[in-house]
Amino acid sequence: MENFDLVIIGAGPAGLTAAIYAQRANLSYLLLEKGPIGGKVITAYEIENYPGFSKISGSELALTFRKQIKDLNIYFKREEVTRIEKFDDLFFITTNKDRYQTKNIILATGTKENELNVENADKFKGRGVSYCATCDGAFYKDKNVVVYGGGDSAITEATFLAPIVKSLTIISRHELRGEAKNIEKLLSSNNVKCIKNSVITELIGENELKGVKLRNIYTDKTENLPCDGVFVYIGSKPEVNYLNFLNVLNEKGYIETDSHFRTRIEGVYAIGDCIDKELRQIVTATSDGANVIHTILSDMNK
Repeated sequence: MENFDLVIIGAGPAGLTAAIYAQRANLSYLLLEKGPIGGKVITAYEIENYPGFSKISGSELALTFRKQIKDLNIYFKREEVTRIEKFDDLFFITTNKDRYQTKNIILATGTKENELNVENADKFKGRGVSYCATCDGAFYKDKNVVVYGGGDSAITEATFLAPIVKSLTIISRHELRGEAKNIEKLLSSNNVKCIKNSVITELIGENELKGVKLRNIYTDKTENLPCDGVFVYIGSKPEVNYLNFLNVLNEKGYIETDSHFRTRIEGVYAIGDCIDKELRQIVTATSDGANVIHTILSDMNK
């Protein structure tokens, strides 16, 4: 069994930065990730608010992450964590391939998109219901689509879809909450409209999606909206399936930390989108990754 000062779980911007700073601090560490390097970054259509790049796609940025890991010889393994146990002052991490021992853990597991909670949502998944515009957008060329959600993710992905599709309707429970510049750009497209104060209550169709049923949350008035596809962006929750064994979650389902990224369990830290914070951006995730190593070094030297 390999022994480490630190195991970092998650190779998105937060976890990657933590690994870089751990290596620079001469800590013995391991970076674990079950999916693509870069996490959710890889699905982002266009990034304009990350220093060093006027404009870059998420997939391109993820490629630079991969190159940096290789160039810096970051100790990385593609494995999925299934269990974490603590005995005395040591943690034992079980993955789908191996088992590791460490003094400290950083949880940088990011979030997973909330799925549409209506009847037949599973039936139409991949057959009219999608959670990734950059993955599936090409299948809806010259078709009528709905983007369900009003936050940054919904606005960004709708901006990607608008030039591809025939028409795009944004369905939002409230006012649009993305960045003002991005909302203005999106709504200036001739084929884009927005229906606010509404929720999807039903998917219409038999073997393929034909439309959605909407309900106004204030008047209860309903209407059917024909469409060929629905792209869902209604928030997200942390990837914390294996954390049943650690009492680190708050009532919202996020990992609770202090201002220095310590959880309530000594030796367990958390950073990035999986913690309870207001701003979830690439730049804040990388900041978390740098700062948590500073905290760990301070704690180790007490």
